[in-house]
Amino acid sequence: MQHRVKVYNLAQDGSWEDQGVGHVILQDSATEGGARNLLVVSEADGGSPLLLSRVLPSNTYQRQGEGTIITWSDPELRNDVAISFQHEEGCEHIWNEIQALRGEAAAAYGAPENGEGSQPQGQQGRQQQMQGMIDEVAMERDASDKQGGAMGGQGED
Repeated sequence: MQHRVKVYNLAQDGSWEDQGVGHVILQDSATEGGARNLLVVSEADGGSPLLLSRVLPSNTYQRQGEGTIITWSDPELRNDVAISFQHEEGCEHIWNEIQALRGEAAAAYGAPENGEGSQPQGQQGRQQQMQGMIDEVAMERDASDKQGGAMGGQGED
């Protein structure tokens, strides 16, 4: 099932850069046995990928805002990432899938299941900073929705 999202990357100056709008799915990895990827395919750019991020048990995923934003630090992309869902149901679906995958991987490899408490000190500070910025993005999105829709008003697939 695909869900409509906006993708953001954390810029070096600490602001969130909008990478575009697309549809997110969980995709089986062609290279990793049993691994899955979060894939966001662009709406505007002929279906090109906006984001490809492997779901790792060592990543600390957080649900932010009013239940429509998921954030994490991606060691393979070497960046902090946020996906903002058009609908809360889509966020809930992907969040549950991520948590299930992380639980399976943690059991298989003996890694901590939720990643909480395993964050380095610096990452905890970055996560708090991300929370503040994500809250700002959520407020901007809410204001834009009231003025006609931040993502164009199309429904999810």
